[in-house]
Amino acid sequence: MLVTNHFKQRLNWWYRAWRYRMHVERPGIQFVLQNLRPGDVAIDAGAHKGAFLYWMQRAVGPEGKVIAFEPQPELARYLTDVVSASRLPHVRIENAALSQRPGIMTLKRESTLPSPGARLSAGDEAPVGQLDGQMSFEVRVEALDQALTSADRPVRLIKCDVEGHELEVFRGAKRILEQDRPLLLFECERRHHGGQSITPVFDFLERIGYTGMYLDRQRTHSLASFRPEWQDNPKSPQYVNNFAFLPRRQAA
Repeated sequence: MLVTNHFKQRLNWWYRAWRYRMHVERPGIQFVLQNLRPGDVAIDAGAHKGAFLYWMQRAVGPEGKVIAFEPQPELARYLTDVVSASRLPHVRIENAALSQRPGIMTLKRESTLPSPGARLSAGDEAPVGQLDGQMSFEVRVEALDQALTSADRPVRLIKCDVEGHELEVFRGAKRILEQDRPLLLFECERRHHGGQSITPVFDFLERIGYTGMYLDRQRTHSLASFRPEWQDNPKSPQYVNNFAFLPRRQAA
């Protein structure tokens, strides 16, 4: 029975990874595959069910390393099991979120089930427990600058999908961003920022020497042509929420 469960987990992971590569996140995964090489170190912040993780670990190979951070315990266990069953010692799963500093924070999601929309709560807005069908619980939080050892460096690429917590993640990785100059691929949208502008995320990265672009369904474009109003309607074919930032010396 255990062998059968492991086989199903691996099959589900493989299917999800290919579905994301061909349809759901085609430009993002293409960016990963174009920029990661065997021996690289990559970070998956907000790994969820591992669609990006699959391609990241394939790209860096056994001589490289992928460190995945996933705060939802059910998903962290799933990823740990599937990585173990797939015999991928170059992949490390951390049951933790990333933020500006290490500690404990509250994660909020729509139900008791794992959710792609789970997010870290700001301040004390969400008490721990269940309320109106929602669930909040405490999770371990790490800052990337403190979470990685010298054996985990230099970092080549950081993929970040953290439902509005991007700026805190990058602030907690400032030393790595300045020293290793990794490529950044991240989701960022106003609805995850309480309807507020997402430009503070871009401003922070530009101040430390990064140049941005956005990804649509076909290719990458200069951030200068991005229009905030494109994020007004998530169902619009013009909707944009995926961005890539490169260190200026590489973007030039």
